[in-house]
Amino acid sequence: MNSMRKRERPALPDLTSAQSPQAAAKPRKLRVLVAGEFSAGKTSLINGLLGEKVLPSHVTATALPPIWLVHGRDRGQIWIDKEEVARPLCDLAQLNLEKARYCVIAHGAPILERIDIIDTPGSSDPNMPMESWQRMLRYADLVIWCTNATQAWRQSEKAVWDAMPQALLEQPMLVVTHGDRLPDERTRARLMRRVQREAGEVFPTIRLAALTDAQDVAQIGREIERLIGQIGQPSGETNETVAKFVRERDVIAFPKPRMPVKPRRLRSARLIKAEGAELPEVTDAEPLILDSPLPDYPPAEPATMSGPARALWEELTAGHAFTDAADVLAHVEHLLDRLDARAADEPEPAYATRRSTP
Repeated sequence: MNSMRKRERPALPDLTSAQSPQAAAKPRKLRVLVAGEFSAGKTSLINGLLGEKVLPSHVTATALPPIWLVHGRDRGQIWIDKEEVARPLCDLAQLNLEKARYCVIAHGAPILERIDIIDTPGSSDPNMPMESWQRMLRYADLVIWCTNATQAWRQSEKAVWDAMPQALLEQPMLVVTHGDRLPDERTRARLMRRVQREAGEVFPTIRLAALTDAQDVAQIGREIERLIGQIGQPSGETNETVAKFVRERDVIAFPKPRMPVKPRRLRSARLIKAEGAELPEVTDAEPLILDSPLPDYPPAEPATMSGPARALWEELTAGHAFTDAADVLAHVEHLLDRLDARAADEPEPAYATRRSTP
């Protein structure tokens, strides 16, 4: 491990030689890649840095490919297939994992105005091959390695880090996550002494953090800002697909609207299951043609209708930010239950009797 640190760093590639004078005058943002083993808190750390739960962090989300986060107010998102073709993405849950290489998501978090963040699957994730995250290393300028405090800096992590590209070894950062799971301050101090002794030669910066503590997450953010300030020339390769997405995200964020259909009551997932029916198959979207901008559609007019059902929906969803289709469906189920209960408590309207009369 020590010999790895003593190797001479190879000459960095000249990233400006193939760029236009305008691009050379404005260097690209640096990219921070967050890596670590399975369930090391990588996604929770990123959500904390963004100030919002943008990425799913539950167990079933571990089967997602790398996610490249860029700055953008419109929150557009695409997925990149193995042929480096950009395709529109409406829902991460519907992503074709066999064909997707990585995703790109735009978000308006202030930290993304200064850096890009690349979230990667766990290095020991049984659902994802190692190359799914290793291929993203060539785009990174700085690596943040997350290790779980309950089993920090294991031999398997050391083996992965020994194979890390030399260009990323100059200013790495080790974040010991889930510090709130340690019983007391004495245990935390003992752990940090061991980690410093075993990993201090590799990581100039080591920090312990409780990802549930906003102050700890903010401190990690300040450390990242300090580290990127010490990087001169970016070492990561250029990525024209992501650059084009950033330039044209207003086009990518809004696919062509579908033709209006006759309104109907949606069948819930539990009703479909009870009927023994199969869920419809989700097919791949057509390749996105970035050079053909979509029309500039006017924004939809806000709804002005009012009524007890709408008021109940607003009550149930007040202050809630939906994260996926399942979350929306759960609230719809709750709404229907409340409406059914309210209808059962109310007397039958007179028109119902008239309609039943032949």
